[in-house]
Amino acid sequence: MTLDENKTIYCKTKIAIFAVLAVIGLAGFAYLTYEVYNFDGVGWLDKIRFDVYEMRSPGLNTFAEGITYLGEWYSITVICLLALIYPKTRFKIGIPITVVAITTQIFMKIAKHIVLRERPDKALHLIEQGGYSFPSGHSITSIAVYGMLFLLILWYFKGGGKKVLLLCLTCFLAFAIGLSRIYLGVHYPSDVAAGWCLGIAVASVTLIVTMLIEHKRRPSNSQTGQNT
Repeated sequence: MTLDENKTIYCKTKIAIFAVLAVIGLAGFAYLTYEVYNFDGVGWLDKIRFDVYEMRSPGLNTFAEGITYLGEWYSITVICLLALIYPKTRFKIGIPITVVAITTQIFMKIAKHIVLRERPDKALHLIEQGGYSFPSGHSITSIAVYGMLFLLILWYFKGGGKKVLLLCLTCFLAFAIGLSRIYLGVHYPSDVAAGWCLGIAVASVTLIVTMLIEHKRRPSNSQTGQNT
Protein backbone atom coordinates (compact mmCIF):
# COMPACT_ATOMS: atom_id res chain seq x y z
CA MET A 1 0.00 0.00 0.00
CA THR A 2 1.43 3.37 -1.03
CA LEU A 3 1.80 6.42 1.19
CA ASP A 4 -0.93 8.21 -0.78
CA GLU A 5 -3.33 5.31 -0.21
CA ASN A 6 -2.56 5.30 3.52
CA LYS A 7 -3.27 9.04 3.72
CA THR A 8 -6.54 8.58 1.83
CA ILE A 9 -7.68 5.79 4.16
CA TYR A 10 -6.71 7.88 7.22
CA CYS A 11 -8.62 10.87 5.88
CA LYS A 12 -11.71 8.77 5.10
CA THR A 13 -11.61 7.22 8.56
CA LYS A 14 -11.54 10.63 10.25
CA ILE A 15 -14.35 11.86 8.02
CA ALA A 16 -16.46 8.81 8.91
CA ILE A 17 -15.88 9.40 12.63
CA PHE A 18 -16.88 13.05 12.43
CA ALA A 19 -19.89 12.19 10.27
CA VAL A 20 -21.10 9.86 13.05
CA LEU A 21 -20.47 12.59 15.64
CA ALA A 22 -22.44 15.09 13.53
CA VAL A 23 -25.42 12.71 13.32
CA ILE A 24 -25.30 11.97 17.07
CA GLY A 25 -25.03 15.69 17.85
CA LEU A 26 -27.98 16.60 15.62
CA ALA A 27 -30.07 13.74 17.03
CA GLY A 28 -29.32 14.84 20.58
CA PHE A 29 -30.15 18.44 19.78
CA ALA A 30 -33.39 17.43 18.05
CA TYR A 31 -34.47 15.33 21.06
CA LEU A 32 -33.70 18.09 23.57
CA THR A 33 -35.41 20.72 21.42
CA TYR A 34 -38.53 18.53 21.21
CA GLU A 35 -38.61 18.02 24.98
CA VAL A 36 -38.07 21.69 25.80
CA TYR A 37 -40.47 22.98 23.14
CA ASN A 38 -43.28 20.61 24.11
CA PHE A 39 -42.69 19.98 27.82
CA ASP A 40 -40.52 22.96 28.86
CA GLY A 41 -37.52 20.84 29.71
CA VAL A 42 -36.15 17.42 30.54
CA GLY A 43 -37.24 16.86 34.14
CA TRP A 44 -34.54 14.47 35.38
CA LEU A 45 -31.80 16.48 33.68
CA ASP A 46 -32.89 19.94 34.76
CA LYS A 47 -33.16 18.88 38.41
CA ILE A 48 -29.37 18.56 38.45
CA ARG A 49 -29.04 22.33 38.70
CA PHE A 50 -30.27 22.34 42.31
CA ASP A 51 -27.44 19.99 43.29
CA VAL A 52 -25.04 22.36 41.53
CA TYR A 53 -26.41 25.37 43.40
CA GLU A 54 -25.58 23.69 46.70
CA MET A 55 -21.89 23.76 45.71
CA ARG A 56 -21.82 27.56 45.56
CA SER A 57 -19.21 29.45 47.56
CA PRO A 58 -17.58 32.89 47.19
CA GLY A 59 -14.41 31.40 45.71
CA LEU A 60 -16.23 29.17 43.22
CA ASN A 61 -18.53 32.05 42.27
CA THR A 62 -15.54 34.16 41.23
CA PHE A 63 -13.96 31.23 39.39
CA ALA A 64 -17.17 30.42 37.49
CA GLU A 65 -17.62 34.06 36.47
CA GLY A 66 -14.07 34.17 35.11
CA ILE A 67 -14.58 30.93 33.18
CA THR A 68 -17.89 32.00 31.67
CA TYR A 69 -16.37 35.21 30.26
CA LEU A 70 -14.00 33.09 28.16
CA GLY A 71 -17.06 31.97 26.23
CA GLU A 72 -18.29 35.52 25.53
CA TRP A 73 -18.29 36.75 21.93
CA TYR A 74 -15.42 39.16 22.53
CA SER A 75 -13.16 36.43 23.94
CA ILE A 76 -13.92 34.13 20.99
CA THR A 77 -13.38 37.04 18.58
CA VAL A 78 -9.92 37.72 20.00
CA ILE A 79 -8.96 34.05 19.67
CA CYS A 80 -10.17 33.92 16.06
CA LEU A 81 -8.36 37.15 15.14
CA LEU A 82 -5.09 35.99 16.68
CA ALA A 83 -5.27 32.70 14.76
CA LEU A 84 -6.11 34.57 11.53
CA ILE A 85 -3.37 37.19 11.89
CA TYR A 86 -0.55 34.70 12.47
CA PRO A 87 0.41 33.27 9.03
CA LYS A 88 1.34 29.79 10.30
CA THR A 89 -2.10 29.25 11.88
CA ARG A 90 -4.27 31.24 9.45
CA PHE A 91 -5.44 28.49 7.11
CA LYS A 92 -5.21 25.38 9.28
CA ILE A 93 -6.66 26.90 12.48
CA GLY A 94 -7.81 30.50 12.02
CA ILE A 95 -10.28 30.00 9.18
CA PRO A 96 -11.90 26.79 10.54
CA ILE A 97 -12.52 28.17 14.04
CA THR A 98 -13.79 31.48 12.64
CA VAL A 99 -16.24 29.66 10.37
CA VAL A 100 -17.47 27.48 13.22
CA ALA A 101 -17.76 30.47 15.59
CA ILE A 102 -19.94 32.38 13.10
CA THR A 103 -22.02 29.33 12.16
CA THR A 104 -22.80 28.39 15.75
CA GLN A 105 -23.97 31.93 16.47
CA ILE A 106 -26.37 31.83 13.53
CA PHE A 107 -27.88 28.47 14.54
CA MET A 108 -28.04 29.54 18.19
CA LYS A 109 -30.01 32.70 17.42
CA ILE A 110 -32.43 30.84 15.16
CA ALA A 111 -33.05 28.16 17.81
CA LYS A 112 -33.52 30.70 20.60
CA HIS A 113 -36.21 32.58 18.66
CA ILE A 114 -38.04 29.38 17.76
CA VAL A 115 -38.13 27.81 21.24
CA LEU A 116 -38.46 31.08 23.22
CA ARG A 117 -37.59 29.48 26.56
CA GLU A 118 -37.32 31.81 29.52
CA ARG A 119 -34.25 31.62 31.74
CA PRO A 120 -34.34 30.23 35.29
CA ASP A 121 -35.69 32.55 37.98
CA LYS A 122 -33.58 35.71 38.27
CA ALA A 123 -33.27 35.13 42.00
CA LEU A 124 -30.95 32.24 41.10
CA HIS A 125 -28.69 34.31 38.83
CA LEU A 126 -25.20 35.18 40.04
CA ILE A 127 -24.59 37.40 37.00
CA GLU A 128 -26.83 39.59 34.87
CA GLN A 129 -28.00 37.84 31.73
CA GLY A 130 -30.74 38.69 29.26
CA GLY A 131 -32.31 36.98 26.27
CA TYR A 132 -33.77 33.52 25.89
CA SER A 133 -32.37 30.44 27.55
CA PHE A 134 -32.45 27.58 25.01
CA PRO A 135 -29.94 26.62 23.77
CA SER A 136 -26.94 27.97 25.68
CA GLY A 137 -24.91 30.12 23.30
CA HIS A 138 -21.83 29.89 25.49
CA SER A 139 -22.06 26.09 25.43
CA ILE A 140 -22.44 25.91 21.65
CA THR A 141 -19.52 28.23 21.02
CA SER A 142 -17.21 26.80 23.65
CA ILE A 143 -17.61 23.14 22.67
CA ALA A 144 -17.29 24.01 18.97
CA VAL A 145 -14.42 26.51 19.10
CA TYR A 146 -12.36 25.16 21.99
CA GLY A 147 -13.14 21.57 20.99
CA MET A 148 -12.00 22.23 17.44
CA LEU A 149 -8.91 24.02 18.74
CA PHE A 150 -8.11 20.91 20.79
CA LEU A 151 -8.20 18.70 17.69
CA LEU A 152 -6.32 21.11 15.45
CA ILE A 153 -3.59 21.57 18.05
CA LEU A 154 -3.42 17.77 18.43
CA TRP A 155 -3.01 17.31 14.68
CA TYR A 156 -0.77 20.21 13.68
CA PHE A 157 1.37 21.24 16.67
CA LYS A 158 4.63 19.50 17.41
CA GLY A 159 4.93 17.64 20.71
CA GLY A 160 6.21 19.26 23.88
CA GLY A 161 5.11 20.89 27.10
CA LYS A 162 3.43 23.80 25.33
CA LYS A 163 1.29 21.44 23.26
CA VAL A 164 0.22 19.43 26.32
CA LEU A 165 -0.68 22.65 28.16
CA LEU A 166 -2.77 23.93 25.24
CA LEU A 167 -4.53 20.58 24.88
CA CYS A 168 -5.42 20.50 28.58
CA LEU A 169 -6.61 24.12 28.52
CA THR A 170 -8.81 23.81 25.42
CA CYS A 171 -10.33 20.50 26.61
CA PHE A 172 -11.12 22.03 30.01
CA LEU A 173 -12.69 25.19 28.56
CA ALA A 174 -14.77 23.24 26.02
CA PHE A 175 -16.83 21.78 28.88
CA ALA A 176 -16.18 24.09 31.85
CA ILE A 177 -17.77 27.13 30.20
CA GLY A 178 -21.06 25.28 29.70
CA LEU A 179 -21.03 23.96 33.26
CA SER A 180 -20.38 27.48 34.56
CA ARG A 181 -23.65 28.61 32.98
CA ILE A 182 -25.57 26.12 35.10
CA TYR A 183 -23.61 27.04 38.22
CA LEU A 184 -24.27 30.75 37.69
CA GLY A 185 -27.99 30.07 37.44
CA VAL A 186 -28.54 31.53 33.96
CA HIS A 187 -29.21 28.24 32.14
CA TYR A 188 -30.93 24.93 32.65
CA PRO A 189 -28.80 21.78 32.17
CA SER A 190 -30.87 20.91 29.08
CA ASP A 191 -29.85 24.27 27.56
CA VAL A 192 -26.21 23.37 28.03
CA ALA A 193 -26.62 19.78 26.80
CA ALA A 194 -28.40 21.04 23.68
CA GLY A 195 -25.63 23.57 23.13
CA TRP A 196 -22.99 20.86 23.35
CA CYS A 197 -24.89 18.65 20.91
CA LEU A 198 -25.35 21.40 18.34
CA GLY A 199 -21.78 22.64 18.79
CA ILE A 200 -20.38 19.13 18.24
CA ALA A 201 -22.50 18.74 15.10
CA VAL A 202 -21.43 22.08 13.60
CA ALA A 203 -17.76 21.54 14.47
CA SER A 204 -17.84 18.01 13.01
CA VAL A 205 -19.30 19.18 9.70
CA THR A 206 -16.78 22.03 9.53
CA LEU A 207 -13.91 19.62 10.17
CA ILE A 208 -15.19 17.28 7.44
CA VAL A 209 -15.27 20.12 4.92
CA THR A 210 -11.82 21.29 6.05
CA MET A 211 -10.34 17.80 5.66
CA LEU A 212 -11.88 17.32 2.21
CA ILE A 213 -10.48 20.64 1.00
CA GLU A 214 -7.05 19.90 2.47
CA HIS A 215 -7.01 16.39 0.98
CA LYS A 216 -7.83 17.73 -2.50
CA ARG A 217 -5.19 20.44 -2.30
CA ARG A 218 -2.45 18.11 -1.05
CA PRO A 219 -0.19 16.95 -3.91
CA SER A 220 0.32 13.20 -4.23
CA ASN A 221 3.76 11.59 -3.95
CA SER A 222 3.67 10.75 -7.64
CA GLN A 223 3.08 14.41 -8.54
CA THR A 224 5.85 15.47 -6.15
CA GLY A 225 8.20 12.99 -7.78
CA GLN A 226 7.39 14.31 -11.24
CA ASN A 227 8.14 17.87 -10.14
CA THR A 228 11.54 17.10 -8.63
